Amino acid sequence: MATMFNPVQLISESLNGQTINNASIVGPSVPVEWNESISVVTQAVEDVKPVTVLSIGLAPNTRFIRVEKIGLNLRCMSSDNGKRYVFSKVEPDGPSLLVTDIPTHYIAKEIRKSGISARQSFFAGTYICNNLFYGLLKYKQSSNPDLKVCFVHVPPLKSMDSKNGMSLDEMTKAVKLVITLVLEEMN
Repeated sequence: MATMFNPVQLISESLNGQTINNASIVGPSVPVEWNESISVVTQAVEDVKPVTVLSIGLAPNTRFIRVEKIGLNLRCMSSDNGKRYVFSKVEPDGPSLLVTDIPTHYIAKEIRKSGISARQSFFAGTYICNNLFYGLLKYKQSSNPDLKVCFVHVPPLKSMDSKNGMSLDEMTKAVKLVITLVLEEMN
């Protein structure tokens, strides 16, 4: 299963229904909302029963694919029209951080070998991407220990940022490679 936030929905749509290494790709779109993002994806996991979940989000200030390692039990929400920030936990009783068992450094290296700029990243921020990543890692820990959970951030599309953006073809190629590598790692 691959889940995506808008505006990388184009990647999801292009992969939805494809088969990679005998695995069918299901690519639902995820609402950019704190609690709903986790509930939508965990419900999809319950319904589809995938072996892995790869979530993808937009990192507007990056120029490369970021393969995330750690989900933090931290949210940073703005209030007062962005003048003040409120910090809270994703899971009130959860651990401070959860680490994916996906080989993120290796995956980033393999993406670079394919000619696409990529790096391992040690945390997925404090916005909804991290919220979802942490929520899925917590779900794995408590309900589905065999599930592989991965989160990848992509840069803006070239059409959004001509200087620092990446083409949709490069992003899609990188995501396909991540899926392939995670599936190979499981065998």
